[in-house]
Amino acid sequence: MRKKLLKYAFATVIIIVLLRFLLSFELVKTVDRGGDGFPLSAELKEQIANDTKGFTEDEIITYSTKQTAKMLRFTKTNDIEAGKANCVGYAKLCAAICQQCFDSNKIKGKAKPVVGDVRRFGVSICKTLKSIVPSSWEGFVKDHDFVEVQLPDKTVFFDACFYDYTYNNCKKTIMKK
Repeated sequence: MRKKLLKYAFATVIIIVLLRFLLSFELVKTVDRGGDGFPLSAELKEQIANDTKGFTEDEIITYSTKQTAKMLRFTKTNDIEAGKANCVGYAKLCAAICQQCFDSNKIKGKAKPVVGDVRRFGVSICKTLKSIVPSSWEGFVKDHDFVEVQLPDKTVFFDACFYDYTYNNCKKTIMKK
């Protein structure tokens, strides 16, 4: 009985590691999103300040990602106030939350939404999808929006939309300066 339990436990660990590996993606920035960020209410700013008091940069990124996923549901169009968004809305809200966290904690960091590509093993997921979906979907899969955080010693790319969809199986992309 004990050997059987050990085999199941070992098999479960192997499956989890393989799934984690297969579901991790690389985020590659092509351009800044531009435009105005999403305005946060005074109530939400106060909540963020209270929730993140004393947080580190990594804790802020995790908080921003999870908070955005709690506030939004994925749809084809953006209506952030109604809790619905596509990747553009997720990136705008997440960047605004992240920036508020930095400001509240007096951390020198700049969060902004960017446009780019999602890659797996060097293959563009966006281009692959574009080649197989109907032409009416081309604008929807041509690129992807996510968040760029510039810190004094590194730049981090992360994605609240993928987090919401895959429960954080999308790794952060970190570029050391």
